[in-house]
Amino acid sequence: MPNTIAPTQPEREVLRCPSCTLVQFKTSSGLCRRCRKPLVQTPTVLKPVRLKAASKRRKAGPRTVPKLKVVAPSVPAVDTIPRGIVLLGELRGFTQTDLGNRCNLPRSYISRIEHGHTMPSIPLLERISFALGLDLPVFLVHARNLIERDRAKHAVPEPKAA
Repeated sequence: MPNTIAPTQPEREVLRCPSCTLVQFKTSSGLCRRCRKPLVQTPTVLKPVRLKAASKRRKAGPRTVPKLKVVAPSVPAVDTIPRGIVLLGELRGFTQTDLGNRCNLPRSYISRIEHGHTMPSIPLLERISFALGLDLPVFLVHARNLIERDRAKHAVPEPKAA
């Protein structure tokens, strides 16, 4: 029996979805297989906009655009929940078992949350915050404040230049 070579397929276009970054062959529908958003961005046609006449009060010359200051939170949101549960639990004098019993959760699950291995859902986070004696928004604010205070307390001072 002679060796036969399978007929080659015509080249298929490979695309990366701009939304979910899935690499895939171009589909007949033009939609991503995962997120169902368009794979190829269609250019949008802009309508001409009529500009208003400049006010007489305004001076001629280049306009200055104010620069926006981007302020990153001092504590990342991912660190807030686990570390906040630990610090508020210690502040209230709860062990993981105590907190688990108050939330009706296993101690091992509380441990996984505190160590950042799992992120609780919003309803579960509400149960934990109520067990700590706080509403959810108040819990998040207190957690962030406690974490900033804890980091400031354990911060290593920079060496002085001689």
